[in-house]
Amino acid sequence: YQLPEMTVRPMARHRGTLFEKMKGAFNTHQSMVLAAELGLGQMFVTGAPLADMARQVAKFNAIRSTKGLAPNQPSVMMYLHCAKDKAEIEKGQLYAAEQMEAARNHYAVWNGTDFSKMPGYEVYAKVFNQGGPAPDPNSQIHEDGHLIGTPEQVIEKIKRVQHMLSLEYLVVHPAHGSKPGAEARASLELFAKEVLPEVHKMATPLHE
Repeated sequence: YQLPEMTVRPMARHRGTLFEKMKGAFNTHQSMVLAAELGLGQMFVTGAPLADMARQVAKFNAIRSTKGLAPNQPSVMMYLHCAKDKAEIEKGQLYAAEQMEAARNHYAVWNGTDFSKMPGYEVYAKVFNQGGPAPDPNSQIHEDGHLIGTPEQVIEKIKRVQHMLSLEYLVVHPAHGSKPGAEARASLELFAKEVLPEVHKMATPLHE
């Protein structure tokens, strides 16, 4: 092979600031503590009641404060199904329940590792109720933990999430469960047309 002379590219513009906005994704208390102690920001998938999530955000920032770090505003991922028809909204709730059931099957049921015997991962056996009866998928995601509804309802949900969690960035998950691609696209297009312009107008302050 004929290789050209190698050169060092210019220094990256983010030199010295790369970690300032780096976030850690987690869904267990142990991982949350580790991310906070490392000075990372917080990122997680919503599902629990907002009041519970708000307490976790406060705990995260309390750990950061012991390291001399400022409070961090979270980024969250929420399941999205935006529609105007009641029947379509009910289908969206079914798709979200299917996604929760599939996640448990994937990680803890179908040839799943026995987390109770894996050092450092024992908590996952409790998270997924591994070895126990499957929970009702419809009960695994709280009404505050998803963006399923009409455009107006979705806007109000986002406002509540921002106020309760001091939300900074929102990631939507439009394709989940057995939702056909055409339905996911229609939902996302409606969100982009009627919800996103209002979201862009929202302030994202830190609420003490």
